[in-house]
Parts: sequence; structure tokens; C-alpha cells
Amino acid sequence: MAELRRELTIDVRDVGRSARAMTNLSFYVRQFPWATMAAAVAAGYILVPKKREAVYPDAKTLADLVKRQQVRVDTSKAAKETQSLARTLLVMGLTWAARTGLNYVGQRLTGAALQKGSWPPTATTGKPLTARQQ
Repeated sequence: MAELRRELTIDVRDVGRSARAMTNLSFYVRQFPWATMAAAVAAGYILVPKKREAVYPDAKTLADLVKRQQVRVDTSKAAKETQSLARTLLVMGLTWAARTGLNYVGQRLTGAALQKGSWPPTATTGKPLTARQQ
């Protein structure tokens, strides 16, 4: 019975080692290098988008397409990009100002508390507050 238990313990350890080896990516790279490379190429082919085909029509063809209303011309895009850039810069400025202001207020409050000698904050009993009470 003791020998059977030892064998079972050894078998369980072997199964655990093989399971760890099977879940390790380097195991597959060492054992199957060509299959791993093929899988990486296939994943790259699937993930990388195709190149868009650019069409450069001449002026006459373009005018004809616009007349038949098959092409829509939107000239407001440049104005939208300028507004978007201005909005982004404004938000960045406001964020910076808010952070700076909050840091300043925090420093002032800390300084005032240290001057009054009430740091760290105390309860009404005169004992320092624990992290849960703060």
C-alpha cells in the first residue's frame, strides 16, 4: 500500500510537470518551430489590414461623378479638425490648472494643520485616528 501511494505521488508530480510544460509557449517553439512560425504568419496576415486602393480620377471624371451625385464633397472637414485641436488644447489646459490648484490647496491645508499641531488628525478622545476612522 505504501509503495502504491509513492507511485501515485510520483505520477501526480509527473502529470503536473507535463501540464506546466504544455501551457508554456516556449515548449511549442522548441518542439514545433516551423508550425509556430506558420501560426505567427497566419495571425499576422489576419490581424494586419489590407491596403486601401487609392483612385486618382481626372477632373472631368470627378466633375461627372459629382453631377450624378455619386460622390459627395465635404469641405467642412478642415474646420472640424481645427476645432478639435482647439478643444483638445483647452481640455489639457483646464486639466493642468485643476491639478495644480488641487496640489496647492493640499499643500496649504497640510501646512496649516502642521502649524496648529493637530497633525495627524485626532478624535475627540485626543488619540490619533486610525486609517479606518480617517
